[in-house]
Amino acid sequence: MTAPRRLALTWTCDGRQRHIAIPEVGALYMGRDPDCDVVFDDGAFSRRHALVYGRGGRAFVRHLSTTNATYLNGRVVMGEAELRAGDELWLPVALVQVVALDEAVAESV
Repeated sequence: MTAPRRLALTWTCDGRQRHIAIPEVGALYMGRDPDCDVVFDDGAFSRRHALVYGRGGRAFVRHLSTTNATYLNGRVVMGEAELRAGDELWLPVALVQVVALDEAVAESV
């Protein structure tokens, strides 16, 4: 049996491509709070807008904001949703793509 493929998030900020691996165990907070793992300095984001986390070899997103929505492949995230390579997360003013971790590493070399 092959191990599940690790996933990463990738987005463009200030003209640069950014990548961060989704942890196998643990979580990444996304929002405008400087303490978040993925920071978007824009008032359209909540301080803690969304949470991306790994569990049981799979990755998930949970919407946390009470104002602006988080979309996964064009659908509003209600509660949590599973992430797969090729998915697109639309946040208030940012597009974050879900890619295989090995692809994100190859792009940054």
